[in-house]
Amino acid sequence: MADRYIGDGHSFRKIGAPHTYKVGDMVFYSCSNHTVAGEGMFIGRLKAAPDILILIIGATAVETEAEHCAPIGSGFPADGQSRRRAYVKQRPGTLL
Repeated sequence: MADRYIGDGHSFRKIGAPHTYKVGDMVFYSCSNHTVAGEGMFIGRLKAAPDILILIIGATAVETEAEHCAPIGSGFPADGQSRRRAYVKQRPGTLL
């Protein structure tokens, strides 16, 4: 499969390259044979599978593989922490 990139015409980031995410960062994801794509807020990685990111899309927590994601900028750290606490309260011990 060819490398995939996201960018604004001036700077580009490789989708699937190892990235360091912080809680609240906005993340672009592309999956399902590149037919589903969008943006979500990063709240953590699964403890059982660190290559799976937990993203908040709308009001829903979604698991997606890190290889289908790329950071698109810092987002809302306070909101990310709040949503992370709510996720951990529902599913204790699941996030790194």
